[in-house]
Amino acid sequence: RYVLKYLGVSDFGLYSVVGSVVVMMNFFNTVMIATTYRYVAFEMGRDGGKNVNKVFNISLIIHLAMILVVVALSETIGMWYIRNKLTLDAGRLDDAIFVFRMSVLAAVFNILSIPYQGLITALEKFSVRASIEILRAVLNISLVLLLGLFVAEALRVYAIMLTGLAFFSSILFITYCRIYYSKFVQLKMQYERVKYKEMIAFSGWTMIGAAAQVGKDTG
Repeated sequence: RYVLKYLGVSDFGLYSVVGSVVVMMNFFNTVMIATTYRYVAFEMGRDGGKNVNKVFNISLIIHLAMILVVVALSETIGMWYIRNKLTLDAGRLDDAIFVFRMSVLAAVFNILSIPYQGLITALEKFSVRASIEILRAVLNISLVLLLGLFVAEALRVYAIMLTGLAFFSSILFITYCRIYYSKFVQLKMQYERVKYKEMIAFSGWTMIGAAAQVGKDTG
């Protein structure tokens, strides 16, 4: 209700539409965290966990490819839709484009952290993940309360805030893994195409249920 109060009806609606790319990407996050978790957990229980790093790197490469796809679609179809199909108040096109690009950037940060979140889940470090999510939620509401200081540019400031939160939480996940589980997250190129296909196929089946949930809740 504070976001609605500070943005106003029109800008709140604008962000809900244009910024919804982040919300829609949440189901990708759920699917891919589950996929990474499943394969990392499986490898941890086999051969002393020597292939955990390989699975992690395959997951990371898949997500980097996903980032390229998201950015490419956003800058082509997404921008075309905003410029040609979206109904906006006069003079708000630049704001809509700015919010959209900030939302895409936030989605990129979230996608980049997914393999690290999956690893943390597989290692059953639930307190770590919960702590980061709680901190993010506290910062979120704290920043929203500050929106009242930026009434004239509240929409853009709000988009920057959410992007900053996505970056901050992603850095925390990545930093934690690199400090405490460096042997699992060493960056190495992987060429095992069978494993790529296997993980992508697994995520595809999981995505059906996740997409149905998104459709039910926000469609």
